[in-house]
Amino acid sequence: MMKKASSFFAGLELGWLFLLWIATVWGAWQYSGASMWTVSGIAGIAVTALVSTLIRRPGWKDSGFRLDNFWPALFRAGLISFCVLLLFAAVIKMAGLSFSSLPAKRMAETLLSGVAQQAYFLGYLLHRWNAFLGNPLGAVFANAVSFAFIHLPDPSLVMLTGFGGLFLNALFLRLRNVLVLGLAHGVFAVFMLSALHDAGVIGSTRIGPATLAPFSQIIGRELKSGERVGICSNGFGSRHLGSRFEYPIELIHQEHMDERERLRLFLVSDGRIFCVITEDDFYRYVDLDLQKHLVVLGSRYVWRHKIKLDRELVARLLHGNGDVPVAAVFRERVLLVSNKPSS
Repeated sequence: MMKKASSFFAGLELGWLFLLWIATVWGAWQYSGASMWTVSGIAGIAVTALVSTLIRRPGWKDSGFRLDNFWPALFRAGLISFCVLLLFAAVIKMAGLSFSSLPAKRMAETLLSGVAQQAYFLGYLLHRWNAFLGNPLGAVFANAVSFAFIHLPDPSLVMLTGFGGLFLNALFLRLRNVLVLGLAHGVFAVFMLSALHDAGVIGSTRIGPATLAPFSQIIGRELKSGERVGICSNGFGSRHLGSRFEYPIELIHQEHMDERERLRLFLVSDGRIFCVITEDDFYRYVDLDLQKHLVVLGSRYVWRHKIKLDRELVARLLHGNGDVPVAAVFRERVLLVSNKPSS
């Protein structure tokens, strides 16, 4: 009876978690961007996992958070990972491709992300699947499918992460160490993802809707032959729009004086233009007379790429700087600007 109750509540918990994920990523993020709805969804997922853990009180060792077998597990996982990467490198070389190196900071972030993801999927979710199904192998398969599912929408990325999730989950049954397998995940991501992306095997490493997907819809409806689309702020690229247009997307930034002049020339083009630019950059680099001749077709809040500890941060924290105080520290408003109104 107790086993049936445990299975029932585990199923309820899993259903709730995936409902929250869908509502947050494909609902709140898609329609409201970086908003309190998005934060609430992420917080709901974290709180659910925390409350579940506090109620069940599973042992750290049983969950895979352990150091007593760290070095043996690291040796075995490292040997297996090395063989996989060696085989991958041979295939890449035969295909005439090469590895593209990541900056040290990006590499460290990828490794930490791997540990964090496996802490959730192996240290928590796998055990809930096992409680629900009552079958370790079934739990491994279900958890791998879950891991693949969250990597939508790119089908090639979903397939890749599905196989990767199956590999790491099966290996966990033998090694029982989340930290080691999290590092293995990070290493695979560092050496494989960029090479596969450059080769066109996976179209995108993005999870969920593109950051500026609503802008793509507007541009897609209105873009005509001879019109130009420009990304006019640093930190953004064509991948943030998500859609591929018939005409190339121009990258126009404002770090130097000649680039600011290029931005001005782009905005005063004779033909119609679409410019994706942060609100801060719009008011900083576009003079008042030119602003009067431009039309804002859309706006969207996104998470800030960089947070600097300076006076501007204090102003955003206390006064909002055009946004809600405190929230202004973590998000920024992006505009879709044109020199002609919507038709």
